Amino acid sequence: SSEIIKSKCLPDKKKKTDFNGLGSSNIHLNDKIYVSIGTPTQNSKLIDDLSQDKYSIFGKIIEIDKNSLDDLNLKYNIFSMGHRNPQGLTKLNDKIFSVEHGPKGGDELNFILKGKNYGWPIATFGTDYFIKYTKTDITNNSHNGFEKPIYSWGDTLGISQLIVYKSN
Repeated sequence: SSEIIKSKCLPDKKKKTDFNGLGSSNIHLNDKIYVSIGTPTQNSKLIDDLSQDKYSIFGKIIEIDKNSLDDLNLKYNIFSMGHRNPQGLTKLNDKIFSVEHGPKGGDELNFILKGKNYGWPIATFGTDYFIKYTKTDITNNSHNGFEKPIYSWGDTLGISQLIVYKSN
């Protein structure tokens, strides 16, 4: 029943907000908790641009120090930014991976590195929802200056979670 992370209100009208776009995933690694927070938008440049705002928690993966959980003064940092709608975080051999929805194609599998920018809304392999759909070209250089995904789906897939399967 405590407020642990504060954020400014979203800057656009309710009809342009889609809270399904927040994503929701967390993993624990060493003495940290990593939480993904998307940009909850249907069609709002103001909300999309929050993922490039270093003072906003939207469109980020944040890193929380587990040792600060007992305080009312939670300590967290922005681990990575430029995310649209992260649907799942997965750790594999102490490495962090994220899957996220792109716009109309452009769903991504990303290897998450501290301090990196994954480009949303400046760089995407998806297509704008409100223009005529064309097949996504994942070979273009639209991610210059940003981390490219490990893989991007050209057709709309609606990916939800990466899981690790261990078997003999």
